[in-house]
Amino acid sequence: MKSLLDFFTQKEPENYKYKKGQIVYFYDSKYDNIKPMKINHRMSGCDSDDWEYYHCSCTDELLRNQCGDKIGKNVFGYSVCEISQKDLFSTKEEAEEAKKAKNDISTKEDKTRKAIGMNINYAYFGNTYASYVGARLCMRKDLGLNGNLYGGNLLSWIDEIAAIFARKETKEKYVVTYKFGEITFKHPIKEGDLVDFYCHTIERRTSSLKFNIYASIGNETVFTTEAIFVVVDENGNKKSVNWENK
Repeated sequence: MKSLLDFFTQKEPENYKYKKGQIVYFYDSKYDNIKPMKINHRMSGCDSDDWEYYHCSCTDELLRNQCGDKIGKNVFGYSVCEISQKDLFSTKEEAEEAKKAKNDISTKEDKTRKAIGMNINYAYFGNTYASYVGARLCMRKDLGLNGNLYGGNLLSWIDEIAAIFARKETKEKYVVTYKFGEITFKHPIKEGDLVDFYCHTIERRTSSLKFNIYASIGNETVFTTEAIFVVVDENGNKKSVNWENK
């Protein structure tokens, strides 16, 4: 049995892809940019190449060397992180190729989405595949003073759509709204517009469901937001969800 001292003094095996102190390049697909990183060490407990993670740091010096003096401190939002070896590359050129390949796939998905239309069982929103929940027709009675859909009516639609999705996902009769995230409007809704709603599950919790909500008119995204709904019993008390049977 290894002691704690053995753990901290053991040498890294020669077959690790990257070595301590090596400068590599991290393609961050979330923000679609490339960061220079320094390998600190390989994460323990990773016995398979498929799950090989490295503890890395992105220092100010590395940022200046890569991006020039115009880049300030912590420009990428963090300086230390754990990264899968699949997202690390030995050269910047390799990282650029991975970035191009990912963008080519996203472009193909966007073209597919436009070709088949949005009023289907599933649709892409960026890299997220969301399921179709329902639609609402914007009528004259729904409009505000400026001729767009009144915000209060839209919030009512969102709450109803979210409740429908939560009930379908949990297969429970009683669900209640716990939280909605920020709603960013990207496109106005006018009289006669047919608004399609899609949802994508983010996390299944003990008594709740966290998911994204997307709304679109044709191929135009109207808004996105995040919701959390809680499952309750007939008396309004929080209830655990047996996800294995869902």
